Amino acid sequence: MLNTPPSLPSKPRVKLFGVGSAGLALLNRVHGQPWATGNCVALHASAKVLAACDVPRKVLLGESRLHGLGCGGDPMVAQAIAEEERGILSHLCQDADLVFILTGLGGGAGTGITPTLARIAREGGSLVIVLAALPFAFEGPRRQEQARAGLLHIKQCADIVMCLPNQKCARLLDKATVPDTFQLTNQMAADAIRSIAQMVTHPGLINLDFAYLYSVLRGKDAESAFAVGRGSGEHRVQQAVDVIVNSPLLDGGKVLAEADNVVVSIASGSDLTLVEIETLMSQLERRTGKAQVVVGATVDAALQGQLEITVVASCCASAALEERSALIVRASDASAEPSSALGESNFFNFSAANVRPPSRFTAPAPSLSQEQTENLFKQQLKRSGRKSSASARMQQGTLPLEIISRGRFDKSEPTIHRGEDLDIPTFVRRGLTFN
Repeated sequence: MLNTPPSLPSKPRVKLFGVGSAGLALLNRVHGQPWATGNCVALHASAKVLAACDVPRKVLLGESRLHGLGCGGDPMVAQAIAEEERGILSHLCQDADLVFILTGLGGGAGTGITPTLARIAREGGSLVIVLAALPFAFEGPRRQEQARAGLLHIKQCADIVMCLPNQKCARLLDKATVPDTFQLTNQMAADAIRSIAQMVTHPGLINLDFAYLYSVLRGKDAESAFAVGRGSGEHRVQQAVDVIVNSPLLDGGKVLAEADNVVVSIASGSDLTLVEIETLMSQLERRTGKAQVVVGATVDAALQGQLEITVVASCCASAALEERSALIVRASDASAEPSSALGESNFFNFSAANVRPPSRFTAPAPSLSQEQTENLFKQQLKRSGRKSSASARMQQGTLPLEIISRGRFDKSEPTIHRGEDLDIPTFVRRGLTFN
């Protein structure tokens, strides 16, 4: 049975939210698109960051508590604010069929507000797609841990999560500067969202019905990766496929092979042919294994002579990521008391997760002489109330061994070195005592 709401419009209503500083940067790149006009909402707890955003509709959350100064990078504060503002968020999500949430994980506002917003939109019947930018490695383990915990929480609240790792995006540019990297990630996010939105809202050569997309993605709680490939000229299909397959965002095609669902959006001018679509899909399907592949193709006059492919591959997160995130969540649940504003355990308390474990180093036993060892035994006997006896002392005994003839070597010269007969065992020559 398809997991669909009672009725779906022929042309779904799309709404886009930018949450946090990274989310607003992504939203700035999208809101100028004709299909997105009037559908973009900027959310933040910092009045200063909101003022710098180009999106006309801005909502300042937690003004009475934070006074527009932001969350201070604390996702726990952001989550509490989002729960307090449930009424506002629910009103913003009203009448939306497809909700995109653009956010960045690792900081405060994006990591804390996004899960609550996704859950509210999903409870209202919307198909919720979250595009989350992940932090660079140099941003430190604290932000990495917060990003992992936030990603796990969002996956439980949204229908699908599209990850945009900044660290991988940097590999696409040779000697990339920081502005170039952020510009590239923002452009890739805008292209992916535009492709999916146009695929379900505009008729084309191959229509992808919104109800079908809803049934494929709704309730999957999946983690996804995506890539955008372009080509032009006679070999545009092969050029676009090569970009997709070799993209670091898809781990060089490994994500495609492990995916459960793959959504392919094809956009081109009126010169796009069915032969090109068949060639393109045959090459992609050879790399997708047993995944369910959904394809849509639209005509865009601005892409005459060009071809643009957007691939979204959904699959379960790696076991290592799930295990690490679950450990963080369990530690925070065990250490944090439920907040009155949240009504549930908080995902972002790292006090227990960051406690240093006890040292595994074991000091070696002290080296004692024979006399010190005997004195130690005497002290232990006194404490136990027993009297010391001569038998308690360690003495070298003589074993009743029969002297065995050396046979043919009886008449041979002994091995003498520095006045010692090496044929005699060392412990006998040196009078060693064994304990």
